[in-house]
Amino acid sequence: MKKAFLVILAVLIAASGFAQQQKARTPADYVKELIALSGADRADRNMIVADRSDGVYVFVPLYKGDKVIGYGTWAQGIKIYNHREDLIAVINPDGTLQNFLPIDANERHPEMKDLKWRSKFFGMNYKRDFIHNADVSSGSTFSSIMFVAELKTMLFAFNEYVVKAGKLKK
Repeated sequence: MKKAFLVILAVLIAASGFAQQQKARTPADYVKELIALSGADRADRNMIVADRSDGVYVFVPLYKGDKVIGYGTWAQGIKIYNHREDLIAVINPDGTLQNFLPIDANERHPEMKDLKWRSKFFGMNYKRDFIHNADVSSGSTFSSIMFVAELKTMLFAFNEYVVKAGKLKK
């Protein structure tokens, strides 16, 4: 009986640690990260939700002074091998990528957060092809592929459901 109790206790402790590790960020957490990434002064409280996305693709207008400098968005829990990582991105009003950051890139792949690697994607649109030899970060092949695929999806959703739908902020 005592042994069974200890096993159950160990499982509960391990599960609570895993749950804390997988704790979901709130929209406010993402917006705070997006303001820091973009250099914006503030974010609009009125988020633009892409039609037909069930709230998966949300775009937050980011301002410097009175000017919209980009639209922030995020992808929560992109599956990479046996773990999940969150990705934030800032999209230019013309529908191209301004900046992005895989905010959960682990310590084995610090280059995923490196500006030099990320900057090769700045200015891309959703039609850009993945160029394996140029786009993969050594040791982070699957992460690179998954992040670029998600970025292209974000850009596509933005162009379809914000730009073409006439929802750009003035």
